[in-house]
Amino acid sequence: MLEAYKLIRDLSSKDEYVRLSAARTLGNEKVVEAVEPLALLLSDSNVAVRTIAAEALGKIGDERAANNLIACLNDDYSRMRKAAAEALGKFGDYRALTPMLHLAQTDSDPEVRAVARKTVDKINSVVQEIIDKLDDELSSPIESDRKQAVRFLGRIGNIQAVTILLKALNDRSWDVQNMASEEIEKLLVVGIEPFLKGLKDS
Repeated sequence: MLEAYKLIRDLSSKDEYVRLSAARTLGNEKVVEAVEPLALLLSDSNVAVRTIAAEALGKIGDERAANNLIACLNDDYSRMRKAAAEALGKFGDYRALTPMLHLAQTDSDPEVRAVARKTVDKINSVVQEIIDKLDDELSSPIESDRKQAVRFLGRIGNIQAVTILLKALNDRSWDVQNMASEEIEKLLVVGIEPFLKGLKDS
């Protein structure tokens, strides 16, 4: 463990090679304590260091890094976008679905698009199970359960979630109806075109 803490300290080294080596080793050893400092390294000035940090976070598999990795899908360097997409594929986090679909359809690098498509498939397999449970939850006699289902469907935000949210507009509770309407409006503002295009292309 002392060696792990030394490696974590090395992530802050002024020497980019030391940072890179430390990140690689921490990822290979799956040191959970390194998640936050590795996430900070995703904004390193050196693209090689950023890429190794993303790969390390994917190996560790801690979802605390998901938002940081999602932000990296917009990195200027394709190797970094690819590494972030691969790492997110190991999480199966629904929050990555919308930006991953966009990446799969619009990225200039065919390798990045290919990795993004694989990651979308992995996330979809996990998300489908969640959506099925949330759909069942909307039949609950307990209003708070139905509200929670609506909230999570809004966060998932894919076309299947929107379809279920549309059904929730007919809920027996006005509060649930109103919440479903608000979630749909949010998704329309963000845009669900990637999902609609994905359906056309499939």
